[in-house]
Amino acid sequence: MQRMITVEFTDGTSCDMIPAALNLFLREKDWVRRFQRSNGWVWVGLSPMRSGSLETFQGSDRRMIT
Repeated sequence: MQRMITVEFTDGTSCDMIPAALNLFLREKDWVRRFQRSNGWVWVGLSPMRSGSLETFQGSDRRMIT
């Protein structure tokens, strides 16, 4: 089962979603107010966030078996 993240939207509603879905919503401006990490809430536009995604990673993947 995939990990779920609690997300609160700017209209006050909330739901749980998979990380890939959250990434899609974060690309759209003003949809997500905050989301919950294990150490607390992340406020979009105020809290430090990771930039980019694993999809655009260009380095070597040390998890790959050669």
